[in-house]
Amino acid sequence: MRVENMKITYLLIRSESLSERRSQMWTYMSRFILIVFLISFLLGCNPIKEIREARDAAEKANSEAKMVLGKVKEYSEKAEAAAQRAEKAAASSEDFSKRAEAASQKAVGSFEKHLKK
Repeated sequence: MRVENMKITYLLIRSESLSERRSQMWTYMSRFILIVFLISFLLGCNPIKEIREARDAAEKANSEAKMVLGKVKEYSEKAEAAAQRAEKAAASSEDFSKRAEAASQKAVGSFEKHLKK
């Protein structure tokens, strides 16, 4: 009887060992499948390449924005210079107008003196 109990115990231990092996096999297979999916995902989307492309696009947009900003600054400087020239012309015109008014009043004054004589 004791030998029979030992045989049954041995068979149970052996069957547990087999189920453990199956469990380990499923664990290894699931890890393998996960690794295969992960590698195929990385090869399919290539995040490093996408990051580089995004960085290059950002640098290009930044350089274009700097170029546009430089042109706007250049045009604003030209507009400011034109405004200063217009201001000088207006001041010169006002000065000329005052001189013409003074000359006109002087001419009227001398003409009135001539008439009184």
